[in-house]
Amino acid sequence: MGSEDGSVQGFKQRLVTEDQIQKVVSGLFPAQRKLDEDGVPFEKVSGKAEKARQLILDQIEKQEERARIAHADAGKQGPGGVTALDVFLGVSEYVAKDRTTKNEGNSWVAATFGTGADMRQKAFDLVSGL
Repeated sequence: MGSEDGSVQGFKQRLVTEDQIQKVVSGLFPAQRKLDEDGVPFEKVSGKAEKARQLILDQIEKQEERARIAHADAGKQGPGGVTALDVFLGVSEYVAKDRTTKNEGNSWVAATFGTGADMRQKAFDLVSGL
């Protein structure tokens, strides 16, 4: 994504929309394709995926608030919304603080992503594609 002068904005400056945030979160924890009793396909988000999605959204909101406060404390004006960096750091915070590892009992997340590095890489790829 370029700016008005044609330069490419980095994660720190690039504002993202709510739809773009949802795209990243849904990309990390996609709906599963199922068939109803008549054999008609539909998508369903599991309870675990829904909880993980909400935890990530909460972390993104906290990250944006921390960035806004840091800018204000430095006497600078922030970007004025959620940035691509906020989204990536929100996912990283989820990986570090909210998700449980396979050894702690949440084999679903571990089976879905393996290590935290895998999830961070997938988030980076999704955010980069916005």
